[in-house]
Amino acid sequence: MKLLKVLVAVLVIAAMAVPVIAEDRLQLSGEMRVRGYLYDTDYTDFGEEDDDSGAWNDQRLRMLGKIAVAEGVSVVFRFDATESDENSSNAVAWGGSQTSAYQYSQRRADIQFDNAYLMVEKNGFTLKAGQQYFGFWGYTGKMMDVIGAGFTGQYKGLTLMHVKRLDENNGNDSFAQPNDGDVSLTGLKYDFKGEGFTLTPMVSYNQSDSAVRGGDRDLLALGLASSIDLGPVLLKGEFNYFDGEDNVGDIKGTQLYLDASMAATTTLRVGLMGFYALGDDEDEQATNNNFDGAVDWTFADWHPESYGHWSVEFVDEFADIYDPLGVNAGVMAAQLYADLQATENTSMKFAAMYFQNEDDEFIDYDGYTLNAGIAYKLAKNTTLSLHANYIKFNVDEVDGESVDADGDTLQAISGIQVAF
Repeated sequence: MKLLKVLVAVLVIAAMAVPVIAEDRLQLSGEMRVRGYLYDTDYTDFGEEDDDSGAWNDQRLRMLGKIAVAEGVSVVFRFDATESDENSSNAVAWGGSQTSAYQYSQRRADIQFDNAYLMVEKNGFTLKAGQQYFGFWGYTGKMMDVIGAGFTGQYKGLTLMHVKRLDENNGNDSFAQPNDGDVSLTGLKYDFKGEGFTLTPMVSYNQSDSAVRGGDRDLLALGLASSIDLGPVLLKGEFNYFDGEDNVGDIKGTQLYLDASMAATTTLRVGLMGFYALGDDEDEQATNNNFDGAVDWTFADWHPESYGHWSVEFVDEFADIYDPLGVNAGVMAAQLYADLQATENTSMKFAAMYFQNEDDEFIDYDGYTLNAGIAYKLAKNTTLSLHANYIKFNVDEVDGESVDADGDTLQAISGIQVAF
């Protein structure tokens, strides 16, 4: 009996000591957010009214960890918890689970790993292998912006990335259940930083041989991102060109983003954004290289039309800033914005955009968006924020005939966020 007590005591001491031993090798950070969401939308489609509204709460716990294995060798991971229904990556409102008792919808939510890769850093060269985020390209993410398993190699300003989303060889099951083709995305960029300016040429190639993913699809993307600091004025922009084909026809895309901003006062920064994309009523208009023919795998989607504290989180957003209604008509748009540091703990963001189609062969429409937001620092690393967004559009003609189609949406997100 005494021996058993001694063994139990030893196990308890060992269990308490393990976290202390591991703490030197493990670095942890993350954030926790709890939010409220509401929206009210009204659509008129060829005379038919379609109205909807809703409100809910959601939450997310995000953890990022880095384990130092040896000098220059580490394992990195990041996961999100309590934001989804079981076996799903879709955010679920409180009590919204359809597969379990409502009160367990958050407790039983799945854990999604965005990152889980090993990293080797030797002699100025960095290799990342495993599931990771393939992005941070330019300002828009249109060249490469996906989560997947693959490889990243970095040396000084040069970065090479390759991610495979579907392999013809299906592992141990390949004999019984083979896939019908590879689906991959490969990219190369070089980041040049000079005195007061940056320049990043980029190229990515999206290749799919899978009939499941929309058939043969090849798309080459060329891009150039740059910024110039002129003292009182900061200029930045990005140009993208796409050229490819699938089993239906040609795929084309030419688009431009420009942004000029300046400090009007010590607490106020104002700016003007411009967007332009060629429409194509004959071929498919490409706006990003993250689409494989069936699914758009974009991870950190870019939505400047909802500029503010929660700019990528709204339910009603553009199909793409370069094709707002998703009808291959391109875009011409301009947006004024302002960032105000009202007090030491209070910041505000405002924006107003006007947009219209570039190609009017098939459709003619225009609209505008309005954004207003405020964030208050409750405590260190603790922020309470509110962001309201309004979208309004009118469709005047389709195929040369006048139509009665318009829509507007008012939506807002409020939340408290803690970073650690």
